[in-house]
Amino acid sequence: MQEFLPTLPVAWTRSALKRACQLNPEVLPETTAVDAEIDYVDIAALEGGKAEFSPKTILFGEAPSRARRVLRSGDTILSTVRTYLKAVANFPVVKSNLVASTGFAVARPNGRMHPRFTYWAMLSEPFIEAVVAHSDGVSYPAINPTVLGSLHVVVPPWAEQIRIANFLDEQTARIDALIAEKERLVERLAELEHSFGDELFRRRARERGSVRLKYRSPQITVGIVVTPAKYYVDAGIPSLRSLNVGQGELNSESLVFISPEANELHSKSKIFEGDLVVVRSGKPGAAAVVTKEFDGGNCIDLVIIRRSSQLNSDWLRAYLNSAPALEQVTDASEGAIQQHFNVSSARELRIPDSPPNEQALDLERINQKQMALRKLAVHAVSHSDRLREYRSSLVTAAVTGQLDVSRFEAKS
Repeated sequence: MQEFLPTLPVAWTRSALKRACQLNPEVLPETTAVDAEIDYVDIAALEGGKAEFSPKTILFGEAPSRARRVLRSGDTILSTVRTYLKAVANFPVVKSNLVASTGFAVARPNGRMHPRFTYWAMLSEPFIEAVVAHSDGVSYPAINPTVLGSLHVVVPPWAEQIRIANFLDEQTARIDALIAEKERLVERLAELEHSFGDELFRRRARERGSVRLKYRSPQITVGIVVTPAKYYVDAGIPSLRSLNVGQGELNSESLVFISPEANELHSKSKIFEGDLVVVRSGKPGAAAVVTKEFDGGNCIDLVIIRRSSQLNSDWLRAYLNSAPALEQVTDASEGAIQQHFNVSSARELRIPDSPPNEQALDLERINQKQMALRKLAVHAVSHSDRLREYRSSLVTAAVTGQLDVSRFEAKS
């Protein structure tokens, strides 16, 4: 199975993985003492070729049956499930009790491949493409260990393996540092996006004073609190729940429907375009404007704030999702295990006493600032993606001999 490998330099060879190294050489025996401690690497620990995890220390008797693959210093592991995730990691130094899930394949050097080169070879695009191509399944593709062992890897001369591994260790570390900088920038831009609106609302409250929400909305009420099973139907009146309300927008995730009869029985909790719905249980405070899609529908266990000529609905939505409002919600919420935000507390919320025309102008300022910051974030994410692509191509080029690293000298 060599179709994914390019033409190689002179003196370079290719070999089935099972011959280039030992594949799954050691398993934890069933006779292991039940009170023996193991550090377990589960299948969720790896993604994107990095071992960013803390192994879970558990007793063998309490460990899942898949905690069986023993790891030694120099081993490389590759996830044999969801193979498109490129879950590969190398362990230069291993404690004696480190054990991986049988969802991983373990490649142990046998003298033909250097431990670090083995990692880079198994992470290279030709090998990963071969793994994915020979995996079975659509939503949860997996590769049989026997098939994996038959896939070919590149085997350069030993000195070249060491040089390539040193080169990739150094160069990818630089790329990873740049990616980390971009990720920190994206996080900072997200913080600025929120803080701009927070500070604007605080400033307006200082300048204009504040007023209780109940004096600006004609009605603040609650959706259906108790919903008997007979209310629910396969198709009928859409009814929003807390999981349909994000900070600033609605979604149709697991949307439920109630019968027209139930909707009329609870006509006081009908929602209309321009109203606001606010989460009141669990993580209270997230608010969204009711869109045309849900006009005339209903809601379950949500606070309803009726639209008002004195309030710009989108401005109020922005304010309710800001820190000044969420701080009030947190202070007013009750419950030791699960927080609840009551309608009476919603009515007492204080909002900046800004006139509608100023609300519209402030909303425009917030939207413009958010658009500018999101544009910068998109650019940063795009740059990170290009760096990851470059990192992947660099690994492949070096491992397959398409990039000459013969003059590379590792820093001492």
